Amino acid sequence: LAPERRARFASLIVREVDRLDRFVGSMLTLARHDAAQPVHPPNGSSGGAAPAGGDTTDVRALLDDLEALLAARAARADVRLALASDVATLAAPRGPLAQLLLNLALNAIAHSPPGATVAVHVTRDAAGAHATVRDAGPGLPPDAADTLFTPFAPDARGTGLGLAIVRRVADAHGWTVRGENDPAGGARFTVTMPGG
Repeated sequence: LAPERRARFASLIVREVDRLDRFVGSMLTLARHDAAQPVHPPNGSSGGAAPAGGDTTDVRALLDDLEALLAARAARADVRLALASDVATLAAPRGPLAQLLLNLALNAIAHSPPGATVAVHVTRDAAGAHATVRDAGPGLPPDAADTLFTPFAPDARGTGLGLAIVRRVADAHGWTVRGENDPAGGARFTVTMPGG
């Protein structure tokens, strides 16, 4: 690797290890909560509130890093990545958003046939910001709605932990996540950040 690429990847590795360390700590904290109690957004804010501390995310930089993290997995699966954003920044913390998009994109790659495209697109409208991940796989089973985000569900493809973590992190930040079949084929997952 050229020195500048080596430096970029080294910096990305350090940032991702730090993010994973914080993420694992957060998940352990969440796991200690009584499962019967709902997970509330930070500082008791509602879903429409901006993140505490004025956290903002440079979306294009996040997508560049996401592409670097996914490139090897996508190449092994012979899947093309298409990452785009209509917005420059989001009023959302980078770490949790990166975790959600990484989990959803890995899930999309795993369920896409060779030669397909996994698309990540960030948009904003009156309802907030939306990060959508689309695959070209077989889509979601008709009865998947009740167990889609449940770990170790009997009909889960794999353990279902990736989607369960996505839901848990989204709930903790006052975001919503929805999975559905795309009219063009495959599955589509959308994370909505009110006020993002």
